[in-house]
Amino acid sequence: MKPIPEAPGGLPLLGHAPSWFRDPLTFLDSLPDHELVGLRFGTRKVILIRDPELTRQALVDDRIFDRTDWMDRLRDAVGDGLVVCPHSRHRRDRRLVQPAFHPSRLAGYARTMTSQADAVTQSWHDGLEFDATTEMVGLMMRSLVQAMFSAALSPQVMHQTTADLHTFSEGAMPLTLLPSALTRLPLPGLRRHRQAALRGRETAYSILAERRASGTDHGDLLSALMSARIPGPDGDAQGLTDEQIVDQLISFYGAGTDTTACLLAWALYLLAQHPDIEARIHAEVDPVLAGAPAGLEHLPQLPLVGHVLTEVLRMYPPGWLLPPRTATSDTHLGSYPIPAGTDLLLSPYLIHRHSDLYEEPTHFDPDRWDNALRTPPPRRAFIPYGAGARKCIAEQFSMVNATIALATIVSRWRLTPDPAWRFRHRMALTSSPRGLRMRVIPRSA
Repeated sequence: MKPIPEAPGGLPLLGHAPSWFRDPLTFLDSLPDHELVGLRFGTRKVILIRDPELTRQALVDDRIFDRTDWMDRLRDAVGDGLVVCPHSRHRRDRRLVQPAFHPSRLAGYARTMTSQADAVTQSWHDGLEFDATTEMVGLMMRSLVQAMFSAALSPQVMHQTTADLHTFSEGAMPLTLLPSALTRLPLPGLRRHRQAALRGRETAYSILAERRASGTDHGDLLSALMSARIPGPDGDAQGLTDEQIVDQLISFYGAGTDTTACLLAWALYLLAQHPDIEARIHAEVDPVLAGAPAGLEHLPQLPLVGHVLTEVLRMYPPGWLLPPRTATSDTHLGSYPIPAGTDLLLSPYLIHRHSDLYEEPTHFDPDRWDNALRTPPPRRAFIPYGAGARKCIAEQFSMVNATIALATIVSRWRLTPDPAWRFRHRMALTSSPRGLRMRVIPRSA
């Protein structure tokens, strides 16, 4: 049996934590090209999977590679939704939640996405400048809140919730990866993280209480969760408790807002850097939309918009690091023994830039996803939403939302980055361009 090599550069006591938290993507790019690489975060040892086939094995076999004590610290803050719940609960909860994402509901969600993309882009004006990620978070937040609750939150609550989402995302990775002794210290950042999560749960509980009192089915995601039933062990129908509904709402809200917003921010940046592709996407959307907002019915006519978003997901997957796994029993990954209790990390960013899977992996090339031009990459090569039974339940929801938003934006506006902006990532639970100021120019100009 081969020993798992450890990454170079680990420091006494701290291990690889300083390099990881300083610039995780540069650190990942610097690692030796082994199938598995050992890392240390303080006294905690983890295994990073670099091989596509072994990554897929760990994703598909979620009974052996489960989400256990790694996620307990997040459960304390966000509850036990689909993102963090263990294998023993996941199948039942997914069956209960699945009706909320049934294709029959997608048309209603898409109408909300269209109206919000229309309203936001109509509010822009020539010369407006904004932080691209922040603006896209606002758009996705409005869209998701309407799809979840069929109502808008007050401006004050929206502002607080936006700030809380940023705080939670920034603090989640240190809370998960650092030694438990450090996470129990009364550090200001950890305290802000927990307070942000608590406020989000309080908001969700208040909305749920109002809906219980009204007794009305609004055809939204909340109504779908409230009405979901599956047969119990005694044949009686079982649904979700209020606490479980809030857990799922928090999971959807956090994952659905931040990840899709980051995807859009990167797409706007990359289109601005590639005027040839920007011109092609204008030529595609103009005859289809003629300045109107995009709707679900337009998407089959906008393949290049979809290819651009898929390529962005490959190059800069918002979920650059998937939720960690722990081996629940002695097993193997390839020729390496994996003892029970071994902690594992999986990174779509690494897999998506694998030179054996992608030609010129650092090059932005939406045409690599056009089946009429290229042979598509193998399934194991593309995992922005994970794989197996725990693949993101809202993948289609997210992609429809992003496609409607991007098509609406590019049909009306060109966005140009501040020429002084230096390329840099904001690395938290998601990856986004940090501080990317963009200027809005009307297409008619």
